[in-house]
Amino acid sequence: MDSIDVVYCWICGEHENVQRVMTSRGVHVPADRCYSNDLLYHSIRLFVKHSTHRGRIIIVSHSGVVPASIHRVCDRITVIDQDTILPAEYIPAFNNMIIECFLHRIPGISQPFLYMNDDYLMTGSFGMNDLVGDGRINVYRNTTRMDAFLFSNPGGVWDRTMVYNAKLANAHFHRPLSEMRMMQHMPYVLFPDTMERLCTTFHSDIHRMGVRHGPRSDEDVIMVFLHQEWWLSHHPLRVRVRSLTRHTVPSYAFIEYGYDTIHEIAQTIASNTVQFLTLSEGSASHHPVLQSMLESYVRQICE
Repeated sequence: MDSIDVVYCWICGEHENVQRVMTSRGVHVPADRCYSNDLLYHSIRLFVKHSTHRGRIIIVSHSGVVPASIHRVCDRITVIDQDTILPAEYIPAFNNMIIECFLHRIPGISQPFLYMNDDYLMTGSFGMNDLVGDGRINVYRNTTRMDAFLFSNPGGVWDRTMVYNAKLANAHFHRPLSEMRMMQHMPYVLFPDTMERLCTTFHSDIHRMGVRHGPRSDEDVIMVFLHQEWWLSHHPLRVRVRSLTRHTVPSYAFIEYGYDTIHEIAQTIASNTVQFLTLSEGSASHHPVLQSMLESYVRQICE
């Protein structure tokens, strides 16, 4: 498993090419989703340092744009323009959910591959089997039941989208909502052949999302969630569902990235007691002072 492909999907809303296309389409993406924050650089840097991975690291981005610093991390990085894997009618795309649906179309993609987000920071050593699984697929969920969450009046776009996709999984895979749990923001194991099957199953939902050419909405398809639910429905014995905390092996923490949490992040990194740290972007996460502080903390780990 050390040689499987690792894929990041990334867009820099600050880049002039991206801004020009968004403006021409009348697309508005919230400011906190337009700043790069250098998280992609930090994420790959830490992944290379702490993992046993020796395969390709693929970045799928708008116009093939990536930070100049990325190629200094290692020589295994490949950059792909997202338009080369998307159906023509879905171009241009500004929503990572539509792009995620077609990652299996990356030329030569491994079976399976690992999908990462740029806000995943690997702060401790780990083997690829911690992520991919040894004989079984690891699926990471928290303890929140979807049937209870459904009636909690979810307020954010992500929460409402999760509810929509839970209903899709219930309708198509007959998975009871009481058995579903909210996803943890951990790396996802994806199989290209399963993704192709799901693109057929949910073609109308994916098409509706793609032709909007807009940012996220409540009825987006979350491919990674539906992929997990398909495996839980069709091959339950090949799936291991885990809920990670600071005290499990591997250990995990989820922290919103902002002024009031930067020192908690620093302590978490410095303590070397958490292997996987996910930073949820807060309203102030793009501020240059925070970026500088985070850079300083990550540099201490990597050097």
